[in-house]
Amino acid sequence: MPHLQAVLPVFLAAVLVGGFFLGLYLVKGYRMPIGWDTARYVSEANLAADLGLSGVERLTPPPHIVQTSRVGYSALDLTLSSLFALSRFKLATTIPPAATVALALAAGVFASAALRRGPWEAAAVALAVGVSPTLIRLMAPETYAENLLALAPLTAALVVVLSARPPDGAALAGAVVLIVGGALSHGPSAAIVAGAVGLTALVYAPASWRAWRRRETGLLATPAGYLGATAVGAGFLTSAAVYGLLGVLPERFHIGRRVLAQKLAADLPLYRLPVGLPIAAIGLADLVERRLSGAEHEARSSTRWSRPGLALALLAGWTLLTAVGIALFVAGRASPAHRFLALLIPLPILIGAGVVTLGRVVGTRSRPILGVAVVLVGLTAMVVAGYENYYRELPRERGVLWMDPQKIQDAATATDYLDRVGVPLDAPVVFVVEDTGPQPVAYVPLMTYMLRSVLPAERIEHAYAYVGDPDAFLASRPTLRDEPDSYNGNSLRFWGALQPLLSDRPVTLLLSSFNPAYGRFAAEHPERIVAPNVAVVQGPLPPQPLGAAVVPSAPQGPLQLLLVGAATLGMLALAGLGWGLALFPRGLRSYELLALAPAMGIAVVVIAGLVVDGLGVRLTGIGGALVPIIAAAAGFAAAVPRLRRDGAALFPPV
Repeated sequence: MPHLQAVLPVFLAAVLVGGFFLGLYLVKGYRMPIGWDTARYVSEANLAADLGLSGVERLTPPPHIVQTSRVGYSALDLTLSSLFALSRFKLATTIPPAATVALALAAGVFASAALRRGPWEAAAVALAVGVSPTLIRLMAPETYAENLLALAPLTAALVVVLSARPPDGAALAGAVVLIVGGALSHGPSAAIVAGAVGLTALVYAPASWRAWRRRETGLLATPAGYLGATAVGAGFLTSAAVYGLLGVLPERFHIGRRVLAQKLAADLPLYRLPVGLPIAAIGLADLVERRLSGAEHEARSSTRWSRPGLALALLAGWTLLTAVGIALFVAGRASPAHRFLALLIPLPILIGAGVVTLGRVVGTRSRPILGVAVVLVGLTAMVVAGYENYYRELPRERGVLWMDPQKIQDAATATDYLDRVGVPLDAPVVFVVEDTGPQPVAYVPLMTYMLRSVLPAERIEHAYAYVGDPDAFLASRPTLRDEPDSYNGNSLRFWGALQPLLSDRPVTLLLSSFNPAYGRFAAEHPERIVAPNVAVVQGPLPPQPLGAAVVPSAPQGPLQLLLVGAATLGMLALAGLGWGLALFPRGLRSYELLALAPAMGIAVVVIAGLVVDGLGVRLTGIGGALVPIIAAAAGFAAAVPRLRRDGAALFPPV
């Protein structure tokens, strides 16, 4: 019963954080998953369904830059959509919030393990992190799902390292699995966290070296040896997965400093740093005080570490590497400072710990109920501030719904037309698109990703975009305009890939929501309208006009949203729970193990998906559906020997 009672706060925190992010769909009535990057994620998952995780780099039509080393999202989307028999649009709605919950819970457990706090305090930190500006910024407006899917297992890896007792080989393996799983979603995030572990190893290196030289302990049993083995092992296995199984190099992208500066300027007010930093300082002071109070014990044992001391070193290493990225931007380099700031998970962890510490201080000096009130008031203020950011400011000022429902509708209807008239899946198809806004170089690729999100995987390889006017296309020339400055370069980029195909007169479509020239063209050529908002510029006509196609969408209504969201998070937790029982340190308490299970589930499903895909089994249908089931079953099978050996003694008292 004590273990069951301890799990309740963790469950409550998960419900509150998940409800906070999914509730946006109910309040705003959104029919599509949010996020600028979401269309690209779904389109890459569509490609991987046909070509495999390692085959998406073969894509020829621009925009052909795909994240070939970041397979985490595609692996999860494909396997879970196959398991639940749901469209990828529905999973695109629930995977990022599930990752956010996993990250928030792992962050709460980090504070709980570092300060040896109880389940309610861990849940309080998890809620504070979950509604923090940091996680909100990762969720919107772009929806950096790759970062969220990486940061959840990476934060959990630090908890495992923090709680391990060297030379615990199982815990070392668990930390490595978590880091590798995170790296397969977003390598740069993993590099920061693994780098923080490596820097911490350097901090402990002198004492560890002396202990090893005096033959007091084995090298792997020293703090530096254990931490170094974790970082090196994770780096080696990640390299083997990326270069070996995927056969690719990590991607490098360049964004101009002007755009980066605009993003940073827009982001900074969201963080409310004048308020957050003083509260974080309280959490930091508590860690420092606990570190100092345990310094004498740590000095007597060079082969062990105090948890507050190790937590301080890990958070400091993470913060230092993040600060380097920001400093490079300040120094004039094209470093994504806004993204580095969004990756700084130590900040909301310390803010949450600061709120809890303030409540403990007030409760100790006066009545405990006042301390509880302080924590509740602090968390309520954070939820209100998060609501203002996520529900009001970001949708109003920057937009969060970039999967335009009308564009998805028109693209689905166009796909239906291609199937009805028998256009072969491997035949080139051209979509005439247009954008005369300030950033066509960014928005035209987004429109292309929206097209690809509903096209069958086999068609994506042969779907081209022509940027401009349909009459110019029929005249076999690119569309060029004086404004904006980036228009012509963007138009010619798409034209270069398309031009060699023109002599074969490929099927060419004009969709109402993708090109303002549709109205004029439809008025001049009414016979070319083959379906609502779809005109054929070049190609066969069906015997009779077609109706609008059925459109994929986000989960509709509170019940469907609840069921799909709970199924997504629940499956990840189930997939990770067995592996947690098998690999996590014995010192973890039951609620901490359960809180880390979704993060471990993300890692093992991604790794299992990569292995299965590498064996030639595509992650769709029964093959994809079996991946999370096999991952979960394998984890519980691996846990059986440990459960038989340790039984109830596996978990310390709550």
